[in-house]
This record gives sequence, C-alpha cells and structure tokens, in this order.
Amino acid sequence: MKVSIAFERASHVNSGTSVDPEQLPWPKTQGRVMRHPLLHVESDPRGEITHYGGLILAQQFVRRFGVAERVDNALTLFKRHAPYHESDHVLALAYTLYADGTCLEDQAVLQGSEAVRRLVGACRIPDPTTAGDFLRRFRTVPDIERLSGVTDEVQEAVWSKLTRKIRRRQKKARVGAGGSRRAHQAALRSAERRSGF
Repeated sequence: MKVSIAFERASHVNSGTSVDPEQLPWPKTQGRVMRHPLLHVESDPRGEITHYGGLILAQQFVRRFGVAERVDNALTLFKRHAPYHESDHVLALAYTLYADGTCLEDQAVLQGSEAVRRLVGACRIPDPTTAGDFLRRFRTVPDIERLSGVTDEVQEAVWSKLTRKIRRRQKKARVGAGGSRRAHQAALRSAERRSGF
C-alpha cells in the first residue's frame, strides 16, 4: 500500500534562511564576506562533501583576475556594508548560475552548504531574499552599464593572458569588424571558434 505525502515545493516558500538572523555568523574582520582563499584540495574524511566541486574553477578565476575588487570599485549600491559588499552579491549569483541554479531560490542550496562556504572563504552566503533586494538596487541604466563594464574589463584581462598567436587573431578580428560593437562581438566569437575556445 502506497502512502502519499504532500510536499511543499521550495520554490513557493519564501521564508528566507532557517537560521535566526541573530545567530548567523558575522565576519571577524572588515571587508568582503567572500574572501576567495588560495585553495589546496585534499580529501578529509570528517569534512562535508559537495557535488559543487567545479566551483573551484570559478573561484580560482575570480581570484586570478581580481573580479571581486573590480566589482567593488565599479559599483556603489550600498551606503554601508552590513556585512555584504556588492561583489559578495554579484559573485553569489554567479556561483549559483555556475552550479546550475535557475532562480534566486537556488542560492539557498549554496547558502546551506558548509563545503561551498569554505570553498569561497565565507562565513555566510547571501540569502535569496537578500539577493532579490540587491538586484532591486539596480535602478538606473548607468548602474547596469558599470557592471557590464566590469565584464568587459575581465574579458580584456583574460585576452591579455592568452598566447601571442591567439591575440593576433583577436586584433585581426577587431580590424575586420567594421567598427560597430555588434560586428566586433561577432568577429570575436568567430576568432574564438577558430582558436578552439
């Protein structure tokens, strides 16, 4: 005999974190909550295991190209950082997308994982409701353009790290692009496909 149990779908529940806000840990020092430490991966039989191990690649990318610093320098959406900086929110959303999240509520999965918090060097990750509040702070087009500018800066930094041969292809793509941004982006995508990226 089957017993049916009615489950509430998590996407319809907007209760925030299950931990009382007074009991959430706060960073011991000033600055970003996500510290992005230099990692040395090893197996620990006592530690929590996560299937989001691929976040190590994203975390190393963020660390290598100084993405957190670039975001904090470009965006000033907060008057006071209590405790999150703009980069903490942007990167938490990026990590959620990287971990195959499809909505803000999926950020709660990363928030609840001790292994993920250790991976990004954070004592806590923003709650999905806090992430929604952060996104609503983008009120003007220049705010979005500044964040887009950070993306462009990081892309340029990545291009500068590529080999000389690939950079020559990029320059050829820029010269042949005809000047418009759309044509420039199409030429870059074409160069990336030819180089195998």
